[in-house]
Amino acid sequence: MDFNSKFIILSNINIINESYFKTKKYKSIHFESMRIEGSPNGPVAKGLFTINGKSKGLIIPMTVTGPVTQENGKYRIGISSTVEISRESYQMVIVNEDEKISDTLVLDIQLQIISK
Repeated sequence: MDFNSKFIILSNINIINESYFKTKKYKSIHFESMRIEGSPNGPVAKGLFTINGKSKGLIIPMTVTGPVTQENGKYRIGISSTVEISRESYQMVIVNEDEKISDTLVLDIQLQIISK
C-alpha cells in the first residue's frame, strides 16, 4: 500500500537537554513515511526520520489492532511500535562525560487512525 504522511514525533522538545537534541536550532523530531509494506512479521513503515537536522532512512515495524467500529459508524485502528536508533547516527554527542546516556534511543510510538 502506498502511503505518504509526516508524523511529528516530538514537537515540544524544549524540556529535553539542549546539548543532545540542539533544541534551539531544531524545533521538532519527525518521521515522513514513504511506504507501508507487508513483511513476514507484519506491516512496516519505510521513510525518513529526522532529528538534529539529520535525516536517515528508517524502517518502523508496526503492530495493528482493530479496526473497531465506533457508535457513529466510523472506524478506528490502533498502531504501535518500538524501534531503536543509534544516538551517534544523528550526531547526538555526550557533552558531559559524567552523564550516563545510552548509545541507542528507544522510540515508543502509539497512534490511532480514525476514518472521516
